[in-house]
Amino acid sequence: MAIVEQGPALRDYENIVILQSLLRNSTIVDLPERYVWTQALRRNLAQEYVLNEEVPDLTLPIIDVSCLLDGAGDSAAKKKVSAAIGAACADWGFFQIINHGIPDELFKEVDVQARKFFALPVEVKEKAKYDPRRKDKIVCGYNGRLTRLSYNTPWMEYLADRGNVEQLTKMIWPEGNPALSKPLEEMWRNLHTLGQDLLEVLAAQLGLEPRFFSRMFDDNVFHRSTWRYNHYPACPRPDLTLGTGPHSDPNLFTLLKQDAVGGLQVKKDDKWVDVTPVPGALIINVGDALEAWSNGRYKSVEHRVLVNEKSDRFSAVYLMAPDAAQIVEAPPQLIDDEHPSLYRPFLYGDYMTHMMSIRLAGKNCLDYARRDKAPPQGQ
Repeated sequence: MAIVEQGPALRDYENIVILQSLLRNSTIVDLPERYVWTQALRRNLAQEYVLNEEVPDLTLPIIDVSCLLDGAGDSAAKKKVSAAIGAACADWGFFQIINHGIPDELFKEVDVQARKFFALPVEVKEKAKYDPRRKDKIVCGYNGRLTRLSYNTPWMEYLADRGNVEQLTKMIWPEGNPALSKPLEEMWRNLHTLGQDLLEVLAAQLGLEPRFFSRMFDDNVFHRSTWRYNHYPACPRPDLTLGTGPHSDPNLFTLLKQDAVGGLQVKKDDKWVDVTPVPGALIINVGDALEAWSNGRYKSVEHRVLVNEKSDRFSAVYLMAPDAAQIVEAPPQLIDDEHPSLYRPFLYGDYMTHMMSIRLAGKNCLDYARRDKAPPQGQ
């Protein structure tokens, strides 16, 4: 489990791509200590899940949403699809959608450019890393070291921010790089619009005014939504580490485009279920904030990302999150004798601070607001 002393020195906080190269070209078979996940979290990585084809009842729902995009579409079909989306959020917390209106060619174009970015030398990529001393609007940037984490560190690197695509690329290319920035900007804006449309479906399925959630993400409203492009390098010891550990998303709603490599798993009935890549599909999942807002009607669930020895994995993510000052509170329509209030009202920013303090892991973050749990000290 510890770092082997022979071979090249593997500095604990080296960039992930450099670590990958050092390990690939040496006799070292172990990973740096902080990338080795505790046994309880990586137990039976190769066996502790089911294949979709072996257990048909444990197949992530795949929903054709084309009728929702057709203004003149059949109302009965729209009602059926809307109900299927609501049911998937209540039962799984995850589902895939097809025929969603975003051209697959756009995702392919972004993927080509993102792979070129991640293939850049480390010193070039790190020109775009977050630096609190800079007086710009970049709040995420590039990260390939994850220095904030000293244990159970994900085997990954990423590029992310809240908008600001052109400004971020100019940190590396002063004259800009429209080949990357333009399709990336178009992608996240399309995901944002689609996310608002789906949130309106989910609000209506709860019996709420359709704009209950989506209005928090209008152009004139400040929110904390973030786009992110993830790179999970091939790993010589996939049995020891994880691309992303078991967690539920803290935000409201997540839209994800994975590549054909696979590796994403969702926890269902205490089993890890593969999310099989479907050409052209997007993966949608409920976040903790939406579970609390829906008074538990919709479920945020644990998921994780496995790495493998042969193939790098890439994914595009759009995380829809409200303003830090937004109060998360289930509306009165969702509280009655059969559905008592499950969560105390909380500020979304306070929840994120709490999540960062205990680290995003498992499904325990939302205990912060559960009425059947003691409130955190100082609250």
